[in-house]
Amino acid sequence: MVTFSGETMASQWTVKIAGSIPDEQLHVIQSGIEDVLAIVNQQFSPFLPQSEISQFNHNLNINSAIPISNEMRYVVENALKICVETKGIYDITVAPLVNLWGFGTTEVNEHPQSELVKQALQYVNYRALTLNELGLCKQNPNIQINLCSIAKGYGVDQVAMFLEKLGFQHYLVEIGGELRLSGNNDGKTWVVGLERPQWGGGVYEQILTFKDVTMGIATSGNYRNYFKDKGKIAAHEIDTKTGYSSISRILSVTVLAENCMLADGYATALFLLGNEALMFAEKHQIAALFMVSSSDNATGYRIQITNSFSKILHSQN
Repeated sequence: MVTFSGETMASQWTVKIAGSIPDEQLHVIQSGIEDVLAIVNQQFSPFLPQSEISQFNHNLNINSAIPISNEMRYVVENALKICVETKGIYDITVAPLVNLWGFGTTEVNEHPQSELVKQALQYVNYRALTLNELGLCKQNPNIQINLCSIAKGYGVDQVAMFLEKLGFQHYLVEIGGELRLSGNNDGKTWVVGLERPQWGGGVYEQILTFKDVTMGIATSGNYRNYFKDKGKIAAHEIDTKTGYSSISRILSVTVLAENCMLADGYATALFLLGNEALMFAEKHQIAALFMVSSSDNATGYRIQITNSFSKILHSQN
């Protein structure tokens, strides 16, 4: 096992490659991964003023499409598909709310007043976006997009593709908890831990093992990224209908998919769907594991899995 690591997208990244690698290749691989992630950041990070997404968000042109790269088109197209499927529960135009609550590009010291939340909600509507052959068009100059719910998974996939181009077939790529694995760990299984849904995370509740498959895995929950003000907690998963933190009996969702981008996007969507999530996941044949509160007031929880998730588990055991 050879391990590489670094920082990107305000997270830690780790790459594990099964087998031995000549010393002279180690620097090439490390720098190559860093280059891949730098490109992804330059396209999708709202924290970089000159990134592609920042340029779109600050462009006030509503009369014609704003040209976008093929990579941006690919991610936006897949994200908009999830927007449509969830009828806007998952919505990439959530950027004004993300910024207002302090999870975006704006520094915030206190929770916003209800009037400000109401104003921001006016600009949350994925239907105000049009993707065509010329680019991406917005119907209102104040429309801004945030792709953090899917771009990290895309970044994982890009690193995986880089490794495969170098000839590696047995690897695990992880960025901030979103990951993609392939092959096996020197003949053994890859082991993935799922965190217990508690504030701050850090304790593993479920252990999954995978061998000789290519799989994207992503988890969505509100227990790691949150903002406390005067004893009240606001978390980064925002209900696009109310403008406030998403609240339901779902504590976390883990999704398995053909790539990490889709796992990332659908994990967020299912978390936001709340009580409708299990039915949605079964309808769309999504492999999902839910950690659900046992009751409205209890601290305990139970686990629910979809048929697709069960089939994958059985195929690995």
